[in-house]
Order: sequence, then C-alpha cells, then structure tokens
Amino acid sequence: MKYTLRIYKELQNQYGNTWDIASDMIIYNSVDAFVDDATDEEYSVIATTCYRVERAVAGVDLMRLADRIAEEYRLKNITLDYLKEVSPHKLLDKMLWR
Repeated sequence: MKYTLRIYKELQNQYGNTWDIASDMIIYNSVDAFVDDATDEEYSVIATTCYRVERAVAGVDLMRLADRIAEEYRLKNITLDYLKEVSPHKLLDKMLWR
C-alpha cells in the first residue's frame, strides 16, 4: 500500500474527520515538495493562506494552489509575512493565477 494512503487510513481510524486531515496532507505534501527542511511556521502559514484563498475564491484547486504558493515561496517571490497579510484575490493576481 502506498505510504500516503496508509497514513491517511491510520489517521482516519484514529480521528475520523478525514476531510480536514486529507486537506492538510495535500498542503503539507506541497510544502515538502518545494521547501527544504520546512519549519512548523512555514507549514502553518502556507496552509492557513491556502484555506483563506479556498474560502474566498470559488472553484480553487487546493493541490494546485498549495503547489503554487509553496513554489513561489521557495523561489522567494513571496514571504511568510506577505502571506500573512495579503488578500486572497491579490495573492492570486500576483501569482498570475488564471
């Protein structure tokens, strides 16, 4: 069985609220893919930003969004302070989200 699926099933059995767990795992996988040795703050800020954008903009693909934010952060095109303050629409415009 694939590693992520195994972890998901273990968490599902322990906690039950699988939607929140699955959403977090999607974002954390993106952070892991783009940010070397990410800190707890980096995970938290990027995840919080993704959720703010997802709530504000209908039809946003969470995986694509998380990948793009993590990549832009790695490239130093955006900072954690910027992510904490920026509006969802302004962030998407800055990243040329189309």
